[in-house]
Order: sequence, then C-alpha cells, then structure tokens
Amino acid sequence: TESTPEKPAYVNVESPIEDTPGQRAGIQAGDLITAINGMPTPDMTMNEVLQDLRGKIGEPVTVSIRRGANMNFDVTLIRALIEVPTVKYGMIGKTGYLRLIEFTPNTAERVQDALNSFAKENYTSLVVDLRNNPGGLINSAVDVADKFIDNGPIVSTKSRIEYENSMFTASPKKTTVPKNIPIIVLINKGSASASEILSGALKDNHLA
Repeated sequence: TESTPEKPAYVNVESPIEDTPGQRAGIQAGDLITAINGMPTPDMTMNEVLQDLRGKIGEPVTVSIRRGANMNFDVTLIRALIEVPTVKYGMIGKTGYLRLIEFTPNTAERVQDALNSFAKENYTSLVVDLRNNPGGLINSAVDVADKFIDNGPIVSTKSRIEYENSMFTASPKKTTVPKNIPIIVLINKGSASASEILSGALKDNHLA
C-alpha cells in the first residue's frame, strides 16, 4: 500500500497469535503499528518491519499502537521464541470446547485427538472457537471440515485459468462427529481465510 501524508500505510495487525508477547500485552486484531522503537512504519518495507520486530530472545522492543480513531499508546514487548500451538480443547460440563488457533499440517490430527477425548467423556454438544484464528492451509481447513460434513462440496477455488479451478468434496469415511451433536461456532473480526472456509462450510451444511 502506498503511504501518503494524508493516509499513512501503517502495519495492520491481522490477528495476534495466542500465548505470544503481543497477545499477552493486549494487542488486538485491527490494531495499527505506527512505529517500532520510534521508527515510523509507513517508511518501512515489510521485511524491515519484520527485521525490527524480531531480535534476540529476552530483549525488549517497543511498538506504537493506534486503536480506532484516536487511541494511541506504546507497548513494550519482550521478544520470545514463538512456538504456535494449533489446537486447545477441554470439557465444559457435557460440552466439548475446541479452540482452533491456526490451520497447520497438524491441525486435523489434533482436532481428532480432541474429538476422541470428547467421545470418551460422552459429549452432547460442541463449541468450535475460531476467534482470532488468522487461517492457514486450505487443505487443513478442508480436512477439519470433513470430520463434520459427510458428503457434498466443502469449498471450491475458481480462477481465470481453468486448470487452476478445484473442488474439495467431503467423504463419509472421514466424518467422525455424530450427526446429532449440536454445534456452535464462535468467530470475530480476527477470524480469516481458512477460518471463514470452515465456519462457512459448517453453516452452509446446516450443521452449526
């Protein structure tokens, strides 16, 4: 995005990753990073932004945040090694709570671990929490959706180039969530990309 004095090209926070210094410091989806260690971000390339945010583990970095129209504040983060978890889960009474943090090559397997755990606890309902999940691999979202959907299309991609078109279809052999389980999906403005694919597929199939 071109930066102009009237509309500076600040860095937009798509979604803070759970259990990272930024998320723990209260940075939210939609926040704008206006400066890093006092250096304005509109003058930087994205590579320069990443280079300045990263650094030695344990060292501080100060980011200037703009939230909304007129809230501006600085946050000092202590750099850490970021290891991104993909799934968290637990029981709330007889409801299985499934939090999908990001869609990685391991997400579908971890989701199945959660579903197996819920089944042992005789779960009667399910909450799928996609809040602040920025997405990830489309194949991962499809594999997760296939655990709920037993037939028909999950998602299709369309291109001006015909051979790039594709259709991802559900298979009954991969469906592991019982049909009679009520499901609620939680989303917010930080739910993007593959999260939208999964939530849309569950809604369109009248499963959630």
